[in-house]
Amino acid sequence: MPDFFTTFIKEKSPAFFAVVALFSGCLLYLPQTTKVRLGLDEFILQHNSWIGAAFLFSTVSVLVSFFVFLSKFVRKSYRKRERTKNVELTQKSYMENLTYTEILYLIPFLTGVNSINFRQQDGTRGGLEAKDIIYRSANMGNVLTGFAYNIQPWALEYLNNNPELYERHVGKLETPDDVKRLYRDGKPWESRPW
Repeated sequence: MPDFFTTFIKEKSPAFFAVVALFSGCLLYLPQTTKVRLGLDEFILQHNSWIGAAFLFSTVSVLVSFFVFLSKFVRKSYRKRERTKNVELTQKSYMENLTYTEILYLIPFLTGVNSINFRQQDGTRGGLEAKDIIYRSANMGNVLTGFAYNIQPWALEYLNNNPELYERHVGKLETPDDVKRLYRDGKPWESRPW
């Protein structure tokens, strides 16, 4: 029985008390002619103090429930905003501290490449994935060719908006030949460890 009461108080009471407040408020504040027409005038006169107490208690209960809900909502949105702000600061820090090798892994995405296959034992790939800069976009792959990875949209946008992040490592990339020049010795993620 206590479980039912606890559940009722937590989940159902705001709606129940709203109904009680509405009903008792109507009994108290309806015009006298309407009370007479409904045949409630004698009942209201006999139980006026109980109806008033029910109205007051239920109205306060509904208001308290509303303010508790509102405070939880405000706290939750504040925490979410703070988490988002912290994530953005962390992401900015990651992007501003990319290594030369990490930049080489990301340049093809800037040229319009959608996916690149990286092997699972690739440490640079693991670092970029742990920083949430790239993500594995396909679960099918193999040991030799690896798995398909895409760049996170926020990371691609950040690189496009801040070209100085990669230009300090690789220079300006204005033509396809500039990109080819970077990989003339091969793409670092394609080198075989054996």
